Amino acid sequence: MRHSIEKIVPHCIFCKKDLKAGQFVYMDGINGIVHANCSNWKRDFIKDKGLFEVIVKKYPHYFRGFKV
Repeated sequence: MRHSIEKIVPHCIFCKKDLKAGQFVYMDGINGIVHANCSNWKRDFIKDKGLFEVIVKKYPHYFRGFKV
């Protein structure tokens, strides 16, 4: 019997909307992800930036279980 594991649908801490594939995001210094256009972070706090699905795949150890 297979157990279905539900994926986590992450959201932006600023606008509270779901993060989805195709959206440009920032990954912060503590490994959180937010919409780039919602962020007011300083450049030195941004660890990485790119499309949501690319960031999730690039750092699977931080975002295991995220729905992309």
